Amino acid sequence: MAAIVTFTATTAQGTTETRSSGTMPYVAASVLVDADGNQTVYSWHKTVAAAHTAARNGLTSRVATHRGLTAGVIPVVPTAIKGKVTEAMFAEGWGDIPADVMLALVAAKNGTTEQPELPTEEAPAQDVADEPEVEETPEVADEAPAELVRVDGKPQARLDTATGKLVWRNSPKGRAARAAGLWN
Repeated sequence: MAAIVTFTATTAQGTTETRSSGTMPYVAASVLVDADGNQTVYSWHKTVAAAHTAARNGLTSRVATHRGLTAGVIPVVPTAIKGKVTEAMFAEGWGDIPADVMLALVAAKNGTTEQPELPTEEAPAQDVADEPEVEETPEVADEAPAELVRVDGKPQARLDTATGKLVWRNSPKGRAARAAGLWN
């Protein structure tokens, strides 16, 4: 049996949606938001940029418009792993998910550490109208994080508006941003 990873998205009202995959490393989900702010996960994406595209002018946007709703994006975190796994399988990370996050899941599955907890404080879904503009100058784009992924209330990842990918706190790019004082 190949490794199957379970991903969890937590909506603004606190409900969790899960999806499992052995081939797709999900990092964001597009959501439908009703007038009361209640969110429903509509689609899962391998990049934050793809989720924003779906919410802005893709299928999620069209469905939201048809139903009289708005569309947004929320972060997704890997929360469990099943099947035969080794640290070597995820030594380079998986898609936009950094190696340290995947190795923590492998260690939790193998019983060497405690399993990571679900985020307790999620950033609210970002309305598509509030999506940050990507600047042409990369230095300016790196200064304004568009979305944070939080674990235990601490930011663990932010959206790099220049590339549309998540920058994880402990990655080389994240450490450089923290050293330059760009990380909140």
